Amino acid sequence: PATFYIGVYGFAVLQWTHVCSLLLLVCCPLLLQCVLSTRGYMWFLAEDNDDFIIQDLREMVGFLALTGLVAGLEGRVVFRAFGQFIQLHPPWSYVLVTIAMQGSAHALFGILMSGLTRTVDPGVGAASLILAALAAGVATGVPFWLLPAFMLTATGFTQFCQDHALSDFVLFMTGLLCCVAWFVHHHFLFLEVELGGVSLHLICYGVIAAFFLALSACGTHLMKAERSLVGILSLAHAGVLCWLESILFTEAANDPGEGIYPPYLVVATSIAGLALAAHLRAGDHIPKWLAWLHACLMGAKMVV
Repeated sequence: PATFYIGVYGFAVLQWTHVCSLLLLVCCPLLLQCVLSTRGYMWFLAEDNDDFIIQDLREMVGFLALTGLVAGLEGRVVFRAFGQFIQLHPPWSYVLVTIAMQGSAHALFGILMSGLTRTVDPGVGAASLILAALAAGVATGVPFWLLPAFMLTATGFTQFCQDHALSDFVLFMTGLLCCVAWFVHHHFLFLEVELGGVSLHLICYGVIAAFFLALSACGTHLMKAERSLVGILSLAHAGVLCWLESILFTEAANDPGEGIYPPYLVVATSIAGLALAAHLRAGDHIPKWLAWLHACLMGAKMVV
């Protein structure tokens, strides 16, 4: 893909935007290969190879690929599409956003992909996430009194990844709720706008509800909670998602252009929801009747 990209744009790839695009095209396959190499998909990694050599090579390539991928996302997505939410002026905006994204990405990757890297020290992972969260808070202009909420979110997430305790999950969700609530209130709730005949305020509350219902379903599943509770949370998330998409798609249908929510997003979320319902049912993670209702909701919204 990178070769074709260079062939299409020629010397224009020396511009910063194209450099970021090239980083994404080069680093995504490399990172994917590093992940797949831990699962037996790389035929050239013979079993008699030195494990330490393979591990060192995997860690080095994975680190460089993840660093390049995050750098490409910064230039191509964050500063390009979400620059209005960054309250600091250059060069401090670049420094803090880089600390936030690189620190959180490497810490999360090290914690979640334990098979790719050697065991990450919990203290190092927690410190990296807390520093990244503080940098993100300062870059987005949050008040000083709210910065502890970012620290609580990072701490709760790190602790929950280790022991899946309810107290850590509550700590993570509480801190995250404070951060999200401030962001939405500060940037959107002052607007008196209607989309599809529904107030933007109500839509924002629906987005927050859908986000936290999805996190709650994942958290209760990891904590080995009752299958019915996981299924009810998943079904509630699907219902809120259907309601949001009906409003946004109606608004997009009245727009002569592509609109804020094009049809392919409805199809994509429907397919993902159907696949999730099938996976949950096959693994007996939720009751069959809840999985059936979940699949019905996902299929119905795609048809409509």
